[in-house]
Amino acid sequence: MARLQRILDRADELGMVAIVGYFYFGQDQRLKDEAAVSRAVLNATNWILDAGYRNVLVEVNNECNISYDHEILQPARVPELIKLVQSQTRNGRRLLVSTSFGGTDSRGPREHPDTPVTAAVARQSDYLLIHGNGPNDPALIKRCIAATRQLGGRSVPVLINEDPNFHFAEATSHLLASVDEYASWGYYEQGQSNYQDGFQSPPVNWTISTDNKRQFFELVKKVTGV
Repeated sequence: MARLQRILDRADELGMVAIVGYFYFGQDQRLKDEAAVSRAVLNATNWILDAGYRNVLVEVNNECNISYDHEILQPARVPELIKLVQSQTRNGRRLLVSTSFGGTDSRGPREHPDTPVTAAVARQSDYLLIHGNGPNDPALIKRCIAATRQLGGRSVPVLINEDPNFHFAEATSHLLASVDEYASWGYYEQGQSNYQDGFQSPPVNWTISTDNKRQFFELVKKVTGV
């Protein structure tokens, strides 16, 4: 928690918002039961609220439709945890919360052919998280964003916080397609020669050390007019 505090404090100094994820698949089996999962959600949420952070978005769990042992972390019931986060307040203020789903080609039953997001999650969430993992297909990303927006029946922000499809030097890319649809796009760089070359696995090499990184930041500069 001290490490998380250092990150959130520094992000705040830089004017950045951090997405704080509570659970990751492959680890939830370490929690005894659903009561433990709910306690973890309450403890983490109240820690953030008690600390007074206003630069935090909560992601209950990463890719809820992939591989979780506890049913409450799976798509049908994860809205319960989203609602639990929303129920915790300080002086009338609460945290904005969502959960994420696997990429455009992730398997499982779908309510809409172009998105793995469920209507129940879309209705409960304060913003919607999707991933661009899957084929490099800018047209598919656009359809996924549009379909995700339709599910909730209301206007909320859409954020792609993970996408390993780059093609930054080309005329079309997942990044540009997302910007066209007024959705944020998240750079998911595992690394070209090993995981530590990217921004994904610790110890992270935060320098602009690969062609992908250089092309990404050049495109961001172009898009933002920096």
